[in-house]
Amino acid sequence: PHTEWGQQVTAAVVPRPGSHPDPEEIIAFLRGRLAGFQTPKSVVIVDDLPRTASGKVVRSALVDQLAGAD
Repeated sequence: PHTEWGQQVTAAVVPRPGSHPDPEEIIAFLRGRLAGFQTPKSVVIVDDLPRTASGKVVRSALVDQLAGAD
């Protein structure tokens, strides 16, 4: 959630086994490749993404998961 805009762009990243990504490095990498409004303002490292039986990400559950991560 964002106080002024309602929501802000946040990236949920599931790292490969054994890797330890740095959220600031991810944002810096994306900053040069995406428009300003598309670039995530924060990066959250998660163990897994909530998915349906067909494998699609359940965005509403992910928003709830990220809201609880704060």
